[in-house]
Amino acid sequence: MDATTPMIITVTDATGEQPTACFVTNTQMAEVGEAITFDASCSQNAVNYRWDFDCDGIFETGSSSEEIVSYAYDASGNYVAKLQVENAYGVFDTQTIEIIIDEATTVPAVACFVMNTNEAMVNEPIQFDASCSEDAAIYKWDFNSDGIFEEVGSDKAVVIYSYIQAGTNTVNLEVESSDRISDATTMPIQINAATPITPTACFVASESSCTIDCIVNFDASCSEDAVMYRWDFDNDGVFDESGSEAETVSHTYTEVENYSVRLQVESSDGTIDEIIPPAIQVVSCLECPEDIEPFVATGDCFAPVSWVLPTTLYDCSILSSSHNPGDIFFDNLTTTVTYTADNGTTCSFTVTLDTDCIGLIKEDEDNDSH
Repeated sequence: MDATTPMIITVTDATGEQPTACFVTNTQMAEVGEAITFDASCSQNAVNYRWDFDCDGIFETGSSSEEIVSYAYDASGNYVAKLQVENAYGVFDTQTIEIIIDEATTVPAVACFVMNTNEAMVNEPIQFDASCSEDAAIYKWDFNSDGIFEEVGSDKAVVIYSYIQAGTNTVNLEVESSDRISDATTMPIQINAATPITPTACFVASESSCTIDCIVNFDASCSEDAVMYRWDFDNDGVFDESGSEAETVSHTYTEVENYSVRLQVESSDGTIDEIIPPAIQVVSCLECPEDIEPFVATGDCFAPVSWVLPTTLYDCSILSSSHNPGDIFFDNLTTTVTYTADNGTTCSFTVTLDTDCIGLIKEDEDNDSH
């Protein structure tokens, strides 16, 4: 090409590829307050996006590279949503879509409840179940219709309540939906005075007769409706075991005597009953013979006296004695004979000897006077 050959030069606008605005929504009909998704990812050659959701010439969003936004309308009506896109060279394009916004649908609650009984006793737990209520978000319970809710909460569909006084009560349930629309219903319930729980005292003893230091076991499990047991092991008016929940107890008797045992039982409502069965006989393990008053004609003022040895009981044995059969006793002198068992218990009897020694002395005196 020489210097005389002409050249053609083409000059174009610096606008780049034309942008194309495009967007879709997840719905074109919604309710007041319902979020709508606006998606402009179908736009072409766009780097910036602005949204005018009611086409009033004021963009609710600034210029942004975000393709997807959400928006909720705060009033009902027909709206035109406009998208404006911009390419890298400042060239714009727009698109609009019509949006219809309706008033929000309100959800009313419907109150409903059942009770496991419509008649109960004072202090008896009663179950109130409002699971049959519809669209309830909050449950409020007024168990005696005094205007004060005893139970309130979203987790109070089922509650337990006990009345402390007898009478006819009206239970009021008020429920509230998520839209704060309330409904209420009532139901009567009869509360009766509690029937006294009357206990019956009863017990058995492992021994009816025993020796000193014996351990006697007492079992009150035959008592009825008893929750508390009190024991007076010698019926002296003082409880040796007081306020125990145990049905069985033991006691050691250390002295010879006939012991009356008193059991007092108490029911769950504080009602009391008592029993005092036949006495428990605590005896020595030795049984001595009766007092002895023998007459011996020996001519002397003394004589040996014999007797039957004491009877031993409860496997004990004689450890010692103050006198033994065949010992010498004196006339008109009362002597106490004591036997001691190996467990320390004793028994005693007396020996009073009667001889003819006084008569013999008188005869000698008469003979001397002649």
